[in-house]
Amino acid sequence: MTATVVTHTPPEGSTVAVSGNGTAVGVVGTWDGRRAKLLRLARRFSTEAFALKLGVGARTVSKWESQPDVVPRIEIQRALDTTLEHATTYEQVRFGLFLAAEGDTSPEAPRTVHPGPSGTTDSLFATATRSTMLDAGRIGSRVGDDVIAYLFEYVHSLSRDYTERPLIEEFADFQLIRDQAVGLLERTRRPSELADLNVVIGESTALMASIGFDLGRWDDAAMLARAATMYAENAGHASLEAWTLGLQGTLAFWAGKPEAALDHIELGLTRAPSGASRFRLRYIAARAHAVAGNPQGAAQMLQAAQRDREDAERSADPLHDGIGGEFAFDDGRAAACATSVWLAVNDGERVERAAEQALRLYARDAPDRSTASPVFGTRIDLAAGRLLMGDLAGAEAHLTPVLSAPPSTRMSLSGRMGTVRRLLARPQWQRNSHAGELSSTVSDWLSAGDAELS
Repeated sequence: MTATVVTHTPPEGSTVAVSGNGTAVGVVGTWDGRRAKLLRLARRFSTEAFALKLGVGARTVSKWESQPDVVPRIEIQRALDTTLEHATTYEQVRFGLFLAAEGDTSPEAPRTVHPGPSGTTDSLFATATRSTMLDAGRIGSRVGDDVIAYLFEYVHSLSRDYTERPLIEEFADFQLIRDQAVGLLERTRRPSELADLNVVIGESTALMASIGFDLGRWDDAAMLARAATMYAENAGHASLEAWTLGLQGTLAFWAGKPEAALDHIELGLTRAPSGASRFRLRYIAARAHAVAGNPQGAAQMLQAAQRDREDAERSADPLHDGIGGEFAFDDGRAAACATSVWLAVNDGERVERAAEQALRLYARDAPDRSTASPVFGTRIDLAAGRLLMGDLAGAEAHLTPVLSAPPSTRMSLSGRMGTVRRLLARPQWQRNSHAGELSSTVSDWLSAGDAELS
C-alpha cells in the first residue's frame, strides 16, 4: 500500500503527517499543559530535562502537568514548537498517537505556516506541501484508507528497524499502534477496513510476541502469538497466520514441548502460501525435530526447505518481500537457524559450518549491523559449537565481543548464552580453571541482563 502523503490526524489542534518515505511532521495549533506533557512523554524526557530543553524551571513543567488547561506564554509556545520539530520521526509519531489516545475535544485550527523572508521556490513549495498535509489531516480524521495506510507504514517501519532500537521501546510503540487500531475497529463496519485493521492488529501483536520471546517472557509471548494468529485468520492473511503459527512453534520447542511445536508447524504449513512462508516453517520444524532427539527428521526438513527456497525466488511473500525486517526470513537467518538445529543434536562441526555461513551472509547483507542481536546470537552458537568440539580458546574468542555488549542488548540472547553455561558445566571442563573463569563471566553477563529486564 503506497501513497505520496499519508496523514493521520490526532485531535484538532495537532496534526501528524507521514510522507511516503516515513518522515513525520508534528504541528500544534496552541500548546497547553496536557499537550506539553504528552510531548515530554513522547520524547522520553524527565521533567528536569524537558525544563532545561525549554529554558524554564522544573516547577513550571510540573505546574503544566498538574493544570492541563494552562496555556504557556508565547515564547514558550515557540520553544515547544521547536522541541517538537527537532524530535525524531518515531517521537513525532508517538506524540500523535498519545494525542489521539487522549481524545482531545477542544477544536483549534493549526497555526498558519508562511514562507520564509527569502521567498525562494524551495520555501514556497515547502509551505504548500506542509499546508496540504494539514488539510489532508483534517479530511482524514475518520477511519479511511489514509489513516489505515499510516498505521501500516508505522508498524512496517518499526519491523524493519527491529534490531536497531531497545526492545522495550519497540514493544511500547507496537502496543500504541495495536491499541489505536483496536479503537478504530469500533468506528467502522466496512469489510475492507475491518480486514485491514485486523491485519494491523495482527502484525503489531505478532511483533509484540516476538519481542516477548526475545526478552524471555515466553508465557506472555505465547498468549500474544495466539491472539495474533486469530487476528490474521479473521483478516484472511495466510502469510501472517503462518508466521504467527511458526512463532507459536518456536515458543513451544524452547519451552521443551517439541510435539506441540510440530503441531503448530503442521497447521502453519496448511495455511502458508508457497515460498518464504513455507521456507521459514521448515527450518522451525527442523529445530523442533532436533530438540525432540530426531536428527533424521531435522535433516529431512532442511532438505525440504531448499525446495521451498526455490519457490520463494519465483513468488513474492507479503511479509518477507513486502515488509522485511523482523518478518523476513532470508538465507542468513536460515543458516543461523540451521546452526541451532545442529547444536541441539550436539554436532559441533555442522554447527561451525552453518554459523560461519550465517556470519558471512550477515556481513554481506548488513555490514553495518555487526553487533545486532542476530549476529551476536550466531556468535554465541558458534562458541557453543567450539565447546562441543573441545575448543575452549575458540569458544572464548567468539564470545569476547558478545560479553562486552551493554546490558540492554543482552536480554534477547540469554537463552543462547544459557546453553554455553550448561556446556561449560559438563564434566570435561570441571577441572579446567580457565573454563571455570569463563563460566563465571558468562553467569555475571546473564545476571546483568536479568537485572536490566527487571
